[in-house]
Amino acid sequence: MSINHFEKLEALITEGIEVLNTKREGPWNRGSGVDYSKCTPWVSGTMNYLKNYFLTSANVYIEDLDEISKRRDFLLRERYHEAKQFYTTLCKIRQDVETGIIVPDSEVNRVRDTIPLLRRIFMNFHKSLMRLRTTHDKRQTMSAKNEYDVQYFLFALLELHFDNILAEEPVPSSVGAASRIDFLLRDERIGIEVKHIKSSTTIKGLSSEMIEDATRYREHPHFDKLIFFIYNPSYLLKSLNAIAKDIIELNKDFVVDVVIGPA
Repeated sequence: MSINHFEKLEALITEGIEVLNTKREGPWNRGSGVDYSKCTPWVSGTMNYLKNYFLTSANVYIEDLDEISKRRDFLLRERYHEAKQFYTTLCKIRQDVETGIIVPDSEVNRVRDTIPLLRRIFMNFHKSLMRLRTTHDKRQTMSAKNEYDVQYFLFALLELHFDNILAEEPVPSSVGAASRIDFLLRDERIGIEVKHIKSSTTIKGLSSEMIEDATRYREHPHFDKLIFFIYNPSYLLKSLNAIAKDIIELNKDFVVDVVIGPA
């Protein structure tokens, strides 16, 4: 059963407000306190939830909350000051989850596993296309004469594995010209750009085009990782590995991979 993490965090924040509303002056003259019977389960429940679902992506926040919850004054006297700090940090986590800065660990793992899957799809793209190209009675069914043909077949392959795919997604203009990324895996926040090598393609032209693409695509609000698929069916260009290395080196914080197929 899937969990709506935003709703769960909202519930914990509401519980935190109820805890803070029990504020009372302590008899020990060391500041205000809160109701122990309400504060303790709220703190332990919050820590268990965050460690179960956000240990990787929110580890800095979790360390802060862990430090607050283990302070001696908080443990012995349930001080209002520490409860307020705990609540404020929890609100920051909720905000970062809402904006996508923090995602559940299951999503982190899914995105991490997506990259090898995409590599397999791209590396086997040509073999799959050749398999479907001619039937047993020699009828031609598919061909990839241009980049649009490649995109058409690739879209079908991607749909076998991903649910939320946008094709020809507009990219904000930053260098004087509007453009569109070939595919956007919305849930995984990954953009895919296809390059079909033709007889007119040059190493210099391809490299410049990919550098310009990476620069422009950085501004897209719905993905923060980019994969180039260079389809080179006739092996027309021989120095593609050097281009791939250069593109990755120039964009370490953005470009995930450059895949060349067939190998």
